[in-house]
Amino acid sequence: MLSIPFGLHASTITQATFIQGLREAAAAGFSAFEPELGHVSPCTSAQLDEARAVQKACGLALLTLNDIDAFGNLSIERAREIFALAQRIGAPAVTVCPVAPKEPLSMDEGVAWMKRFVAEAASFQVSLYLEMMCFPGRAFGTFDEALRLAEKSGMKLVLDTFHYCSIGATPKQISSLPREMIGIVHISDALTGGKKLNELLDADRVLPGEGGLPLVETMDAIRQTGYRGGMSVEVFHPKYAKMPAAEVARDAFKRASSLLRDSGWTREVMA
Repeated sequence: MLSIPFGLHASTITQATFIQGLREAAAAGFSAFEPELGHVSPCTSAQLDEARAVQKACGLALLTLNDIDAFGNLSIERAREIFALAQRIGAPAVTVCPVAPKEPLSMDEGVAWMKRFVAEAASFQVSLYLEMMCFPGRAFGTFDEALRLAEKSGMKLVLDTFHYCSIGATPKQISSLPREMIGIVHISDALTGGKKLNELLDADRVLPGEGGLPLVETMDAIRQTGYRGGMSVEVFHPKYAKMPAAEVARDAFKRASSLLRDSGWTREVMA
């Protein structure tokens, strides 16, 4: 029996619909599923009702709805539509990713933007989580900047192993994070051969154990924070979209479970 919501991210089986993703996650052994906006938005009202029924029948927890871009062209009206959709499907939060702004942003400007959208999300009983992005040009793309922005905006962090490893965050830094600042954990390895960490792309992201990131140390550091909330396996390598979703889901569960055992999470996750 899983005591912590241990989920599959929809991006890992991007070939699956929202409803199929729920079924494949449950069949593979996961206790949770993390949906993507691109899979959920096209659903009809009837399909959303079916998805809720499938989720409940499978006994799955629903994690955050991914994701919207910050500092881009997102209007309050569109944000409200997204927050209403998250509320409709029972997602407790929406993740927001800073894009590369046209002009440099100060911390105060970033906080003002975030606070406005945090307040809008709250009106729909939804939280907003900040996902720091490691890619060049992205706003607030360092460990300290992301933490400060989240703290000042009243948000929690998406602690993504790919992004945090890629910026060179150390296990000591990660273990020092206040556990109440972590909203969810994304688990991802990456193909690192011939590349510097700051050169990695989403397409390099692979299942745990298939790449070269220090995942055992990173996940152990997260465990040391005292965080005991939801986590999901999120990868983007194009090879997975060419495979049966069920096969990818099973391999994701097997590899991520092995990682959790190796990094000391067995007692917390496998109750």
